[in-house]
Amino acid sequence: MRKISATILDFGTPLFDLIPPDAPIDTQREALSIAILVWNAVIIDEAKGTSHLNDARKSLRALPTAGRALFDKAFDELVASKNRDFRDDKRLVGNWELRVAPGGGASLWAEARELGAPPASTPPPARPMIKPRFR
Repeated sequence: MRKISATILDFGTPLFDLIPPDAPIDTQREALSIAILVWNAVIIDEAKGTSHLNDARKSLRALPTAGRALFDKAFDELVASKNRDFRDDKRLVGNWELRVAPGGGASLWAEARELGAPPASTPPPARPMIKPRFR
């Protein structure tokens, strides 16, 4: 099975495509945060019948009007992608960290968790694992 970090980077492409490749690391983190929120919400809602996905969508309404339409579209694409392309992957994303990589760019470390499992106590590795392909 692929690393969850690589899977999330592929999954988040509709959202990552909205930000420039040289976006500040904080902007990249915000985009990853939204992608991970959607990923986890789809899994939890399906397993437990909750409404985390609807709550996440409501929080997008706080965005300025200009950005809201783009994020609404990306949000819908992420949900559809999770249900279509990643349907069988039931791993949740636990702790994660996006760091500036040596030599530029960014690297993502992410912890995969099973629904209901306690958090792992393993700290993030010292070296970058995956380079995001922000466009």
